[in-house]
Amino acid sequence: MTYLKIFKLVLLKLLIVASFCLSSCESEADRISRISIEAELFKQELAQEEKEKREKERYEKYIKNQLPNGYQPFASCFGANKSCSEYGCSTIEVITPSSSDVIVTVKKNSKVYRHVYIRKGSSSQVDMPNGMYQVFFSYGKGWDPEKTSPIKNCSKKGWFVEDKGVSKDDFQNYNNTIITFTLQLVENGNFSTTPSTVGEAF
Repeated sequence: MTYLKIFKLVLLKLLIVASFCLSSCESEADRISRISIEAELFKQELAQEEKEKREKERYEKYIKNQLPNGYQPFASCFGANKSCSEYGCSTIEVITPSSSDVIVTVKKNSKVYRHVYIRKGSSSQVDMPNGMYQVFFSYGKGWDPEKTSPIKNCSKKGWFVEDKGVSKDDFQNYNNTIITFTLQLVENGNFSTTPSTVGEAF
């Protein structure tokens, strides 16, 4: 018998002994520890499966849900929109794309001054006294009233099932003007936006 064959036989015996020891030579403490770890891993897998199941159910429940056009979902945090009765007012009208609902945010001095939810393929407007403002557009699909919103310092729940991102216009001085924003990708459109974030928009 060659040395190579002898080596292979010895190695095979060692593997058999090692395999046998894994099952029979395990101490009681090691066995209890192993069972505990396996049970915890199994518990985590079940919890993950349950989480994914709930998320899927919520997605299917709310993906087609929409708020009324012109609704102000975070009025409890930022106050309700007011009509402009002062001398010198301006109006912002927003026409949304056919593929996405939009929350329009109008900020003044880094604070939310007006906001409105507009359904896809619809339009709405906000009025405000003349002044310097910046307008933000948060795009999304489906409204989940149970979802914690990404807005800081606002405990009101509710946000898009599918978040499509945020864009913004530049600061502008509104002076007895009516400006229409048409939110769609067209050549030679009436304006261009810059990418933004929810934290900046609200």
